[in-house]
Amino acid sequence: MPRKRRRGKRFPQKRPRKRATETCTETCHGNVDVEKDFHRNVFIVQTTIGMFICMCIMNNESKCNRGSEKMENKNMYQDSIKQWNVYVGCHYDCVYCERSFKAQMKRQKHNCLECYRYEPHFHPERLDWRLPLTKGDEFIWACSAGDITFAKPEWIEAILEKIREMPTRTFLMQTKDPACYTQYDLPDNLLIDITLETNRDEGYKDISKAPLPSIRYHDYLEIDHPHKLVTVEPILDFDSDIFLDWIRDIEPIRVYIGYDSKKNRLPEPELDKTKVLISSLDEFVKIKTKFLRSAWWE
Repeated sequence: MPRKRRRGKRFPQKRPRKRATETCTETCHGNVDVEKDFHRNVFIVQTTIGMFICMCIMNNESKCNRGSEKMENKNMYQDSIKQWNVYVGCHYDCVYCERSFKAQMKRQKHNCLECYRYEPHFHPERLDWRLPLTKGDEFIWACSAGDITFAKPEWIEAILEKIREMPTRTFLMQTKDPACYTQYDLPDNLLIDITLETNRDEGYKDISKAPLPSIRYHDYLEIDHPHKLVTVEPILDFDSDIFLDWIRDIEPIRVYIGYDSKKNRLPEPELDKTKVLISSLDEFVKIKTKFLRSAWWE
């Protein structure tokens, strides 16, 4: 009688495990929304059928130097615990956005063609999303994937009304045209921010169609709000004394500074010059450094 051939046990082939990194903190702009809870070291995945909590692995870049309250990473904001993109889109065509925000939107072709094209538009269905609580310097970044300058006023009013309904949470809005803030009644739990990469107007039109830095500076001075921020990212070469005075005049409660992380070869300052600026600013305002490195030409 022929012997039966013994077969070894078959085990299902394991798929390579993906390492969870900070890039997973970005919001998916379709039917799935992912946020990172740094305190519990988990991902919160929100879908149309419910909310799920997933374990994750934090990488070294996700750790914040809590002693100095300074951060050095390639992410836009470590303090942003949620990107709430009820509004999406921008027409400033900044050269450094091609490899960042616009590149992210290219992933949305099968979810939303307007997101894919980065056209200004409204997602009212996202107004009712469940949003996390914030503490300390944390905030929920409203309209992170666009500039609110191009939003219809009724869209922003709807978002601001939702923000007022959640006074225990802190939100942030950011623009390159601070004059747009004047048409709204800004709630107390909203941080307002401008991008101010430099004080130099000359050559800026080669970088962006946004208002010139000097116009942004003067318009921001006119905004009366207790929670103003300034973001100097990606930092461009500047005149030290003038730029320092500008930021002092604005009287922000916080300043974020960082270099371009997408290898756009912008006209940026040498690192030592930036460090001197940071040291000077640190004397009168809270500084949070982001991605710092030597200038590409150094």
